[in-house]
Amino acid sequence: TQSTWGGLIGTIDAFVCCHSFRNIDLFDAGVYAIRVSLGVLKSKHQAVPLQLLEIPQSPLMKKRGEKLFSNPEINGHQFTTQSFLIQYAGQTIELKDSVVFRFEFDLQDILEQDQIVVQLELLFSSLTRRKKKFVF
Repeated sequence: TQSTWGGLIGTIDAFVCCHSFRNIDLFDAGVYAIRVSLGVLKSKHQAVPLQLLEIPQSPLMKKRGEKLFSNPEINGHQFTTQSFLIQYAGQTIELKDSVVFRFEFDLQDILEQDQIVVQLELLFSSLTRRKKKFVF
């Protein structure tokens, strides 16, 4: 069917920043990461992560020997933060991992859409010690 808007395409960009992670209670020590995806409620539209952005470290914030195991990455329609080691309750890790997501819609679809939904998943890998080496 022909769009009443003449086939105009609209875009919505969304900026997501995972500034820090604070472990409020420790169930398991291990390597964690956060996976982010954006979609539209009641629709199959998903945003595409376009660009990783680097936020400079504040000179007032000191690194506290945090161990980071991987770089942030874009994989399909998902963004995953760098992975980080959590060892104790109350531990805070500064991430500052940021990404820009983009939705592309027919203009009529934009006007009819419901809410944008941000889905966050906490990924975990256990550390087991074998012969003085950590295994993920």
